[in-house]
Amino acid sequence: MEPFERDRLLTSIYDSCKHRPDAAQVAGPLSDTIIQKALTGSPANGVIDISLLISEAHQALLRFDNHAANHYEAYFMKRA
Repeated sequence: MEPFERDRLLTSIYDSCKHRPDAAQVAGPLSDTIIQKALTGSPANGVIDISLLISEAHQALLRFDNHAANHYEAYFMKRA
């Protein structure tokens, strides 16, 4: 178990959206949405499973921008 780092998630979302001119503006709200979804799917103890967080990030990006989702899958899903 390790502490959650919002900036790490934010950076991965930003990197995946770099092809968009509004990447800096959308990365924060997308990250917040992903965190909220992951917290909703987590047990009451506040522990977020990394695989759940990665899955939520990928699903959010699939709904938002397919190219960003493909980038996230290629560069960030393989690391976990």
